[in-house]
Amino acid sequence: MKKITTLKIGILTLLSAFMSCIEPNKKQDETVKTPQQIINIETAIEMYQEDLKIKEKVINPSLRDLYQDNTFEDTQFAWFSIDEMRDYIKYIDAIQKENPKQDISGIRIYFGRYSRNNSKKYVNQQTVFMVPTVSNKGVNSKYENLNHLPFAILPDESNNPIKGEYSIIEELLLDVGKKDRIKNFMKSTTNKQQAAFSLPALNYNPVLQLTSVILNEGEMAPPPKKEQ
Repeated sequence: MKKITTLKIGILTLLSAFMSCIEPNKKQDETVKTPQQIINIETAIEMYQEDLKIKEKVINPSLRDLYQDNTFEDTQFAWFSIDEMRDYIKYIDAIQKENPKQDISGIRIYFGRYSRNNSKKYVNQQTVFMVPTVSNKGVNSKYENLNHLPFAILPDESNNPIKGEYSIIEELLLDVGKKDRIKNFMKSTTNKQQAAFSLPALNYNPVLQLTSVILNEGEMAPPPKKEQ
């Protein structure tokens, strides 16, 4: 009995040693490619400083007059933690898993501005928000980004808000060819999708029924001078 027990321990030890050798090799085989969109540091600094010049010469003076605030400075950047970004990608992946027939094609990053209606802390400051897009096949615009439309979700059931038809957020589209792009997308969707845009506005607001997948609330700089 002791010999069998000793043999088992020996086998487990060998297996453990074998697996420990495999794992490092597995990690070494995973090569990470540098994204094509990476730019050099000098270019980034130049673009940032150019934007600061425009802000100081044109934008900040105009906004100070508009807001009647001589110390107002417009937003220079927004920061999201790496965990927030990972969670957002996981959320988008979960949406894709729930809706395998509708392909999420990318993320649009919009510039926006807070007002007193939606922020007390950052009122009048510029912000950014992110919206996933669905591919709009068949349009073939010469501008690739126009072939991908920002969407919310019209849930099939109330107990699963991320499973359902993708509903294009028309108000976030450029006016150029807007109707044609929406019409093209409608051809590949169900009647339920079309109903989200065709129901009368009276006593019904489709936007309130949709699941938002829009990410905002990054930390912005320069920070507000004071909380209002």
